[in-house]
Order: sequence, then structure tokens, then C-alpha cells
Amino acid sequence: GICTRQLPDVVVLMYALNSQNILGVQRIAHTLDKRPEEGPDRPLPQLMFVPSRVDITSDRAARRHWEEVAAQRLQPYLPGKGLAEATTHLRELRIPYDGSSALGEDMPVRDERAQGEMLDMAYRRLARAVVLASGVGGRQAAEPPGDVGREEATQAESVAVGSGWSLDLDEAERLLAQHAEWVASAGRDGVRADFSRARLTTDATKALAGAELRLARFREASIPGIDLTRASLDEADFAGADITGAHFDGASMRDVSLADADAAEASFRECLLSNVQLDRANIKGSLFHAADLRNATFTDATVAGADFSDCNLEGASFDKAVGVRLARFAGADLTTRQALSQQRTKRCLGACPACSERCRRQPSEDGYLPSPASPASPWCRLLISF
Repeated sequence: GICTRQLPDVVVLMYALNSQNILGVQRIAHTLDKRPEEGPDRPLPQLMFVPSRVDITSDRAARRHWEEVAAQRLQPYLPGKGLAEATTHLRELRIPYDGSSALGEDMPVRDERAQGEMLDMAYRRLARAVVLASGVGGRQAAEPPGDVGREEATQAESVAVGSGWSLDLDEAERLLAQHAEWVASAGRDGVRADFSRARLTTDATKALAGAELRLARFREASIPGIDLTRASLDEADFAGADITGAHFDGASMRDVSLADADAAEASFRECLLSNVQLDRANIKGSLFHAADLRNATFTDATVAGADFSDCNLEGASFDKAVGVRLARFAGADLTTRQALSQQRTKRCLGACPACSERCRRQPSEDGYLPSPASPASPWCRLLISF
């Protein structure tokens, strides 16, 4: 009809975890997924499936079973998602059951006493997702917040929480508890933590210290100066985040994305950063002393003043990186031929940033050698290892 096909950009289909509800939602989705023979030619509305009245204190095995039943039925309307992804996708938008909210029928988002509680958080998350999805064209399943553009995020924040997606201590602790459950159950229970575009309060950032943060999302989050020393962050996503002056010393950050992040003056000393993506990131003045940066990528990154001393850079790529001559590589493992393959140039490089000696041009294609009076510094070894 008009309200479910012709007017909306997004149709939100809420259902309970039982056969009648799931089959009913499936039939409605099947109808909405077909383009009408008559009427205006416009994109089909996006479909957002929201499990509601989910009693998370009930039998976990039974709840998991019905979540998988729903995912199997609704997967055809969630483009590009396998069964496991569909299950997680639906779980991230679920509305939990809270019997106390039925007393007086108060609205959690307007009740100060309920703010930060699970039901309040669920409705805020749903509001963000609806507004974000409404700004994305084309026929695809509506996503929870975290993978859309900045403009849509700004719109969603104004609707969902008024002054912005600001995260306090209580809400951070609840997200972390759900994320720990999600990681421990390999995605079968709990919810993946998504701090994308959030501005964390000082207390909230303290809650992250020592927390289980593998696979967590921090895309475009504002967390300057955060202390995540020795944190578990493997495969986390910090793309586009503001982490200036942050502390990650000793953290495990394998396969992390820091693409487009502002990490100026941040500290990654002794971090495990193998396969990290730092493409287009700003790491001016950042410290990587003794970090494991094997196979890291720094394509188009700004690295002036960064300290890579004693790092393992085997297989790392600095293609088109800016400010490499102003970075420190003393004692670093630069034995790989790929390390700075795009930095070779046919003009004099001037003073070597590693040993402060002048380099002289060689007529061969081997790059540049240090002056006869200077030992082969790590920088010079790198230059001749193409």
C-alpha cells in the first residue's frame, strides 16, 4: 500500500521470536520485495527486521534456536549476508523485553531513571539505524549504525540522542559486557560493540581499559588521548577515528584497520601490529618503538616525525607515504625489498635522517649509499635494498 511501498524509504518490520510472527514478516517482506507493475518507478524500500520483546534472561539455547530460525527465513532479504552474518545482524537490532516498562507504560528514552538501561539503549540504537538507512539509496538490507557516511550519521545522532552520540560510563560498560559475551560465544550470543562516531566521556574511556575489544568497531569515533595500554584489539576497526595522543603501548592489534585515522602523537610502543592498515592515516610524531609491523601498509600515510626505531618492518609497504625522510628507523629491521619500493628517487636525498650523514648518488640503479665516512645506517641499508 501507500504507507509500505510508495512513500517510505525504509520499512521496519518488528516481530517476536515465534513461528507465527516470523512467517508473517516473511510474507510481508516477500510482497514488498517485488516491484509493482503500475505506479511511479522508484527504488524499493529498504527492509529492516527488528526482533522485539526478546527475553534475554530466558533459556539461552531456545532463544538462539529461534534467532537462527528467523535468520534462515529472512536471509533472502538481507543481501550479501550468510546465515551467521544474518543472525548477528538481526541480533544487533533486537529490542529486549523489560516487564517493568509495562507498568505505567513509560517511555524509556524520556525517563531519566531508565537512561542507560538496556531497553533505552536498544531504542536509541534502532533510531540511529532507521535514520541512517533512510539516507542510503538502493535496495539493500538496512544496516545497524557503523558502516554509512558521515552526513547520515550526523542526522541519526540528532534524532537518536539530541546532542550527539555521546557515550557515558554506564552505557559503555553495558556495551562491553554484551561484546564480551559475543566474542566468547563466537557471535552466537551477545552483541558486537559498535562505538562508531561516538564521543566517549572521560569515565567511559576508562571502562575500555583492559576490556575485551577484539573485533570492536570504532569507525570515526572521537577518542583522543584514550589509554588502551595492553588492550586486546585484534581485528578492531578504527578507520577514520580521532585517536590523537592515544596510548596503545603493548596492545595486541593484529589485522586492525587504522585507515584514514588521525593518530598523530599516539604511542604504539611494543605493539603487535602485523597486517595493520594505516593507509592515508596521520601518524606524525607517533611512537612505534619496538613494535611488530610486519606486512603493515602505510600507503599515502603521513609519517613525518614517527619513530620506528627497533621495529620489525618486514614486508611493510610505505608506497607514496609522506614524510618518510623525517621518520626514525634506527635499529629497525628493514631487510625486505618491498619496504619502501616507491620511495626510490633519482635526486639526492640530502642528510640521512637516521645517521645525519650526507648521502651520495650512485650511477647504478642500486639507490644511494652513505658517504664513505659513515657506517651503513638502517636508513641507508633500506635505500640500497630495492
